[in-house]
Formats: sequence, structure tokens, C-alpha cells
Amino acid sequence: MKKNLLFCALASLAMLASCNHDSYRHGVTVVYPSAMSLVFGDQTSDSILFTTFDSFQATSYDSDWIEVLSSSDYPSSGKIPNSYYNYYLVRVNLKMKPNTGTKSRNGYVAVRSYSDDWEATAHGYYKQLPCHNVVRPYGIPVYQKIDGNPNDSTISTYRYEITDSARQVVDTLRFEAYDGWTLELPEDGFVKSAKTSGNKGYQVLLVDLEQNPSEQSRTTTVQLKSNNGVTTPITFIQKGIKKPANKE
Repeated sequence: MKKNLLFCALASLAMLASCNHDSYRHGVTVVYPSAMSLVFGDQTSDSILFTTFDSFQATSYDSDWIEVLSSSDYPSSGKIPNSYYNYYLVRVNLKMKPNTGTKSRNGYVAVRSYSDDWEATAHGYYKQLPCHNVVRPYGIPVYQKIDGNPNDSTISTYRYEITDSARQVVDTLRFEAYDGWTLELPEDGFVKSAKTSGNKGYQVLLVDLEQNPSEQSRTTTVQLKSNNGVTTPITFIQKGIKKPANKE
């Protein structure tokens, strides 16, 4: 317990409860995620950050897609002697399975803080979408009903669509990839790209568009795929040419 256990002097920490014993102070607070960590389908790493006065243990809580990692620098558990004026800031790393399904999923990490006469548990909340982190086009949320709550719903995934004019010949795709990726283009589509694969990181792709000679709009869908199995469809909608006004 070296690098990830930050020793902190306690000046004022009102949100942590005191024990009945004057010589002890106990408490556990999750710092990150403060509310929820939003994870994308191809994203397989995250962490939980918390404060504690006492010994701790972090475990995945009813979430088989989240694995709590442990190493000498970032242990998932540790023995800490209690101090009334000092606490520790702890980071525990997480490994997540890619979401290759069609709906989002929720997960929790439980942090148990304990001593001989005290124990409490705090939780970190994670939501993993089944799609990539696409920046352009902007995602349109798709909702699903929450089990047991017919009048409530949550975001299930995002739908991605770009609308272009009939004469437009270039556009861009922008996304953050957390794994190696490929872009599959339909052979009979009107969208082409010189770059169709790459490594993780922020991507800006220029795509070429064939002009639409028809008055009817048309669509084509490209598939953004990660090496870890996540697929996100992106649809291009191209407007038709305007019909010339009739001259009398």
C-alpha cells in the first residue's frame, strides 16, 4: 500500500461520522465516481477512488462484468491503523468486459471499511453503454423501460445519424476509441473513406460522399467495430436534389 494510499491530515471532514469513543473517528466516502461513471462499450478500464480511516476491501457487487484488480501499488484491500486526525485516499483499478450487446448495463463496486468495533460500506455506480463514444454525429438517446417502474425509463443506447445535402461531397466522423477499430463501408453505398482502421485514441475521419443525382433522399449505414467485439452503426442520410420550379 504505497502509491495509491494517499495519507491525509484531517482538518475538517464533517461528512464522516465519529464513533462514540473520543479517540476514534471512522468513515468511508466514494470520491470517484461522485454519482455515476458512464462507460462506453469498448471501454474496459476504470477505477474507484475513496477515503477511509480504517482497513478496507473493494469488491464487485452483483456485477459479473466488472472485475476488481489488485496489485502491490493498487491493492483492493488493506489493513490501516485507525487515527482520529488522519485518513487515506485510496484508488482501486477496475477491469470491465466489453459490452457487445444491444442495451446498457449497470454495475456496482462495494467498498467495505472496517475496524474492530466499526464497519460501513459505500458504493460506486457504473453504467456501460453498448456503443462507441461517437462525437460526430451527436448521439440520439434511445430509452428503455426500467423493470418494475412502468412510468420510468433509462437510456439504453444512442443512435447515430448524419444528414447531408445532395451536393455535399465531404463530411467527418469523430469518435474516441478505447481499442483497435475498423470501419466497414457497404460496397454499394455512397460513403467512402481512405482510412478504415486504427488504434485507440481520438479519431477524426474525412469521408467522401457521392453526390445524389435523384430527387429522392437516400441512406447508407457504416459499421464502426472494435477489436473487442463492440459494433456501432452510423447512418448517413443524403437529401435529394430540389426539383426545379415550374416556369409559366
